[in-house]
Amino acid sequence: MDRDKIITAAELMDMQFLPRSTVVDGMLPAGCYILAGAPKVGKSFLMAQLCWCVATGTPFLGQPTHRSQVLYLSLEDTGERVQGRLIRMFGVEHPVGRLHLKFGTDLRGRDLLAMLEGFFMGHPSVRLVVIDTFQRVREGSGAQYSYQSDYEEIRPFKEFTDIHDVALILVHHTRKNTESENSFDRISGTNGLLGAADGAFLLYREKGRVILDQTGRDLPGQRMILDFDPQRCLWTVVSREAEIAEPPEPLLDLVDQAIGGGWQGTATELLERLRRLDPELPYRANTLTRKLNALTRRLKEEKGIEYWKSRRPESRQLTFLRTEDEEEDEERDDDDDDDDSAPAGEIPSLPSLGSESGGDGDG
Repeated sequence: MDRDKIITAAELMDMQFLPRSTVVDGMLPAGCYILAGAPKVGKSFLMAQLCWCVATGTPFLGQPTHRSQVLYLSLEDTGERVQGRLIRMFGVEHPVGRLHLKFGTDLRGRDLLAMLEGFFMGHPSVRLVVIDTFQRVREGSGAQYSYQSDYEEIRPFKEFTDIHDVALILVHHTRKNTESENSFDRISGTNGLLGAADGAFLLYREKGRVILDQTGRDLPGQRMILDFDPQRCLWTVVSREAEIAEPPEPLLDLVDQAIGGGWQGTATELLERLRRLDPELPYRANTLTRKLNALTRRLKEEKGIEYWKSRRPESRQLTFLRTEDEEEDEERDDDDDDDDSAPAGEIPSLPSLGSESGGDGDG
């Protein structure tokens, strides 16, 4: 959607925005996030665990992950230290070619993102990037930080995630003392950091417990009590506060029944099918399409149904496709990516390549 164009609310309702990728279900969709915590609280172990789990497709803190290529910039550690950490955490039986590592960089801000653009040209299936720590790639000095400067430093990273449909986590620090009731005010710096990011995770100790809070635009606010295994250096969830679930939507179940293994047709034809299941369905063809636009993400997440609109000369077509198990395709793609991957610690700096964001307007 053209951000400079002024549109009506009716035009907005007629648009469909395709859902962004999800890296960890219920916890980490594509976007730019901050993970903040005090020194030695275990941030790097948590991020190493996240990267490994996503690269192997194993659950992270009890939540399912979507296996993909991962890039971990461990900028305050040596290769030797991270090697020992990963072996201690996961052993040596499962080498992971989908997890790419880089140690140290002199690049900052937009120069770093230009390097990442080059890496993404050779590895377009990367869906998670962790930069540990953000301080190592900031452009300004501490004396210059303000709400405006903090916002402007995060904004390019946010734009990068929008272009590439990727989750990017910036590991950061917390301030020592704050009297605010909002735990996220502990994040070092001004509110401009969180204002520009899509969300944040806060790892901290309180009353003998280790807590992980999360907040964001597209993820539910939740709090987890964590436990750390000092032998394997792995985090586990002790308890998780109940999330506020989205209200039930009967139309999701009706579409699930109506499309069978997949279906394509006009909104009028779909409405006829749905009314065979529920004669009292309160929609017209155009209002049904608007409602489905708003349910695009939930159709995929809750029913495993890909939905999109397309135009033909004679009509607008609605397409519904069941999401199949893509495990074998992912393995094949991963093998291809591994063939042309750079050695660990070496990331090629290639010409940048822009791509379109996930939103798809259809007025």
